[in-house]
Amino acid sequence: MRPKKFLLILLFACAFLYLLCRPQTAPASVRSGLLLWYHSVVPTLLPFMLLTGLLLRLRLLEPLLPFLQRCLAPIFGCSGYGVFAILCGFTAGFPMGAKLTRTLLDQKKISHKEACHLIGFVNNPSPAFLLSYVAADQWQHPELGILLIGNVFGSALLYGILSSFRFRSVRTDTLSRSGSVRAAAIHESPQDCFALIDSCIEDAVSATVRIGVYLIVFSMLVDAAASVPLASTPVGLVLFAALELTNGIHLIAHSALSFPVQLVLIPALAAFSGCSVIAQSIGIASMDHDMLRSYLKSRPGVVMISCLLSFLILLTGNYK
Repeated sequence: MRPKKFLLILLFACAFLYLLCRPQTAPASVRSGLLLWYHSVVPTLLPFMLLTGLLLRLRLLEPLLPFLQRCLAPIFGCSGYGVFAILCGFTAGFPMGAKLTRTLLDQKKISHKEACHLIGFVNNPSPAFLLSYVAADQWQHPELGILLIGNVFGSALLYGILSSFRFRSVRTDTLSRSGSVRAAAIHESPQDCFALIDSCIEDAVSATVRIGVYLIVFSMLVDAAASVPLASTPVGLVLFAALELTNGIHLIAHSALSFPVQLVLIPALAAFSGCSVIAQSIGIASMDHDMLRSYLKSRPGVVMISCLLSFLILLTGNYK
């Protein structure tokens, strides 16, 4: 049995056992996951997925590709479409970067090697999440939002630049083929256009519902893990927080840990993204073995870079 399939079976088996063993608290966990999905995922990701799907399928993005290719693609060693995935991944939030990378690969806009390169750093929390939820709501310090964005996005961008040297050494001329596409006129009948729109709607709704299922499952696992005695220790707190990003940040921000420690842990957790987001991204992007390996290998890398950036921030400022 493949590791990916085994982990998915284990994940849903644990959630099913929780439903059987804790029938009194399980509905509250499901409700919490549904509310998080309804209030956070549906209003942001659903329209974004629909819009990007239309841009790609109607080829409305192609006039911008030469500009993206000249200005930004050389930095990350990718194509113009790859730059588009990077921009969307840094603005729309999880798991838009992974989803768009898969879409571009399926439509043969990027090569498989480029997809493996991109998947390591395009999947990031949105600026709105870092500014409003983390800096303003949890830390009560909105002025730290820019530092937080600089840390989390900086760690992903640095990882992308560093990994691009390895990608450049193994890529083929697929880059020039996929990224340097000239703008083409669109000659679609009204029926074809409506069919494309319907297809984009179905794809966006399906992906959004799948994300909701993962959120519900991990909400149950988080509640189950909270009853473990280890969760009250500092090590247990970090491990528990790594399960789900939103709850994890809340736990660390309201723990007894000093603020400098939080200033290291929370950006690192946001860069890591949490097990829930990792599972969502693996499922939503239908990652094959190479993409999965590249994605999982990138998590420790971005966490290490984030910690280094946090230490530099602590050395240059007075945070108590």
